[in-house]
Amino acid sequence: MRYLTYYIDKNKIDINNSIFTGTEEIFYNNESVSRKWSFWGTKHSFEVVENSKRVRYEITTSIKCPMRIGFDITRDNEKLLEM
Repeated sequence: MRYLTYYIDKNKIDINNSIFTGTEEIFYNNESVSRKWSFWGTKHSFEVVENSKRVRYEITTSIKCPMRIGFDITRDNEKLLEM
């Protein structure tokens, strides 16, 4: 199940989760870049090249009140999304 699609310039990040296996998977421009098991949330880190420069993303999923899924996305330590 797709939790979130987030666009950064011309790039796309998809956050998916399987309710059957508990596996979260992160896709960057349709390519899998991180896959972890999660029950209450987890932190994904990956590096990609954008405009000839290597950048590092960190995506944290969590359970927030009132019982919703939270997402934080950072790129090179700059907060892009917090919800």
